[in-house]
Amino acid sequence: PGGTELINLKEEKQTFHFKNIIEKPVPSLLRGFSAPVKLKSNLSREEQIFLIGHDSDSFNRWEAVQEISTDIILKMIEDQKEGRAPMVDGSFINAMRLVLNDKKIDRAFIGEMLSLPSEGLLGQQKSPVDVDGIHWSRKHLVGSLAKALKDDFLRIYNDCQTNEPYDYNSEATGRRRLKNMVLGYLMEIADQNIVTICNEQFHSATNMTDEIAAFTYLVDSDVEGREEAITKFYDKWHHDQLVLDKWFSAQALSSRSDVLDRVEFLNSHADFDLKMPNRVRSLISVFCALNQVSFHDKSGRGYQFLARNIKALDPLNPHIAAGLAKQLTRWKAFDADRQKLMVETLEEILKQKNLSKHVYEIVSKSLS
Repeated sequence: PGGTELINLKEEKQTFHFKNIIEKPVPSLLRGFSAPVKLKSNLSREEQIFLIGHDSDSFNRWEAVQEISTDIILKMIEDQKEGRAPMVDGSFINAMRLVLNDKKIDRAFIGEMLSLPSEGLLGQQKSPVDVDGIHWSRKHLVGSLAKALKDDFLRIYNDCQTNEPYDYNSEATGRRRLKNMVLGYLMEIADQNIVTICNEQFHSATNMTDEIAAFTYLVDSDVEGREEAITKFYDKWHHDQLVLDKWFSAQALSSRSDVLDRVEFLNSHADFDLKMPNRVRSLISVFCALNQVSFHDKSGRGYQFLARNIKALDPLNPHIAAGLAKQLTRWKAFDADRQKLMVETLEEILKQKNLSKHVYEIVSKSLS
C-alpha cells in the first residue's frame, strides 16, 4: 500500500492482478523510458491529477501537467464560445500546490512543472488555430493559478532570494529559474507589493538571468516603472550587442495592445540593422514565431510587417529571409479571414523583383 511496483510489458496483451491493496492503483506508465514515443492511455483526469501531486517519476509528473493544462485551456476556449464561465479544476490547483510544497524534488524541476504549454503548441491541438481564444484562455489559467497560489509563490520567491555571489551550478541555476517562474505568475496579479518586488529585482539584479526576467515582465505590463525600465536597460547595455538583442526580444514578446506599434518603432531604431542576423532574429523572428497573438492580429499588420522585412532582407541575406517566410506557410491551419490575409501577403512577396530562389521556393510551394 502506497508503494510502487515496477512492471515490464513484454507481450502484446497482458493482464495484471494486484493483491492486498485498499484502493484502485493508478499506473505510472513508461517510467524512466526516454525513447520518443506517443502513448495513449485511458487514465481519467482525476488519475492524471493524482500523478501530478504524487508520482515519483519526474517526467510523468511533468507530462501530466502538460496534458491536464492543455485540456483545461481547450475546454475554456469552448466555454467562452458557448457563453459559459471558464472554470479551472480545483483539484488541478491543489495538485500544483502539492508540487510547490514537495520537499523531495529540486527547485529546477518545480520550475519546469510551472511551465505550461506554449501558445504555439496549443495551436497544434486546435483546428483552425484559435489565436485569440488560446491566448486569452492560457492567460486566464496562469492568472487563476497565480491568485489561488499567491501565498505559496511569494514564499517560494523569498526562499529563493540569496545574498550569495553569483554562481553557475545546478542548485543556483535551479533556484534562479524557479524564482523567476513564480515572479512571472505573480506579475499576472501585479498588485503594488508584487510590482515593487519586480522593480526591485530589476534595479538590483546581480546577474543577467534575474535582470532580463524582471525586465521582460515589466515590459509586458502596464505598471509604474515600465518606461523607466526600458530606458534604463537600454542605457546600461546598449554597448553590448548580445544583451541589446535581449532588449529587442523582450519588447517583441509583449502581448500589450500597442506591441505592433512598438515593433514598428524598433524596426526603424538606430540600433536595428538588417545586416546583423542576430538583431533580425531578436526582433523579427521572435515577434513572428513566438508572439502568436500579436503576429496573427486580425488586422493583418503582423503579416505586412513581416513581408516588408522579407523584401528588404532578401537582397542582403536570402537564407534568413527564406526562414522568415516560413512563418506564413502554415496559412491553411488558420481561420478563413487570416488565411486570406496570409495568402495575400505571400502573393505580395512573390511580386518582388529579383526575388531570390530561396524565398521564391518557400513562398511558391506554400501557395501551390
